[in-house]
Amino acid sequence: MSRAGRAVAYVLVAVAALSIPVILVSMLVGGYLGLFFYWVAPWLNRLSRR
Repeated sequence: MSRAGRAVAYVLVAVAALSIPVILVSMLVGGYLGLFFYWVAPWLNRLSRR
C-alpha cells in the first residue's frame, strides 16, 4: 500500500515538475506570438491592400 502511494506521489511530482516549465514556455511563446501578430498585422494589411 505504501509502495503504491509512494509511486503515485512520485508520478504526481514528476508530472508537476514537467508541466510547470511547459506552461511557462507556452505562456512566453503565446505572448511573443501575440506581440508579433499585433506588430505585423498592420504591415499585412498594407501589403494586402496593394
